[in-house]
Amino acid sequence: SFFLFVIKMWLDWKDIFFAGTEWSTYQDIFKVKWDFDHVEKALAKGGELDGVPVYIFGTTEPQLVQLSQKDARTETVVPIPCVIVVQTTYPLPSTISLNSVTRGHEELVPMEKMKMVWLPYEGELDGQRVKPGRIHVLKCVQRRAAVKQLKEERVRSFEYVLPYIFKPQSVEEDEGGSSVNILATLGENQVYPLEFDWELDDLDEFVEEFAKSNELDEAAQQKLRDIIRDEVRAAKLKKKEAKQAKQKRVEDMS
Repeated sequence: SFFLFVIKMWLDWKDIFFAGTEWSTYQDIFKVKWDFDHVEKALAKGGELDGVPVYIFGTTEPQLVQLSQKDARTETVVPIPCVIVVQTTYPLPSTISLNSVTRGHEELVPMEKMKMVWLPYEGELDGQRVKPGRIHVLKCVQRRAAVKQLKEERVRSFEYVLPYIFKPQSVEEDEGGSSVNILATLGENQVYPLEFDWELDDLDEFVEEFAKSNELDEAAQQKLRDIIRDEVRAAKLKKKEAKQAKQKRVEDMS
């Protein structure tokens, strides 16, 4: 007797939007039969994420892959997909972060500006329907066929997107440090890089020791004190403003 076993893989991962992937290589994600059955098992009944609210999105990492082990000529760059599952009791904000090394700063924009949205998952997990509203998946409704008509800056902006996740409880935890890096100019050809910690260092002792090491006269020492005071004052103000901005985000979400 012969038995035919049909192994059904979880293919709904293909419907997840893989943020930060170049449009020109997006379809290359599916050149390989990636296996995300472990994600399905974790989300399904009896899995470690069974019954808990989650948000799912994807991203990719370009890697050199040989599509056929027998033929080295099949070597090509493929965006390796990664599925991220966020377990949270807070609904994730409908906000996207645009961030990259070349941009030099983070920009927060509404999801609709990038034609993205969190949609309830309506598929099956391990053959069973999912409770409505428990699982949300990142979707992008930008038609790929229309990408060629977009301006280059608009197209490239999709390469920088990632869902913005903000934890309200982290506002008090993440207050930054108490040290400041200073480039002190005390005279012609007298530029000194230094680090001062306003919680650990005593200003007079710090200046005295620094003066001995660098042979500074009284005038240079006083100038150094003034520079350190100004830099510390500016750092504390920046820290205070950052904390107030974070607190406002919490209030806006409540």
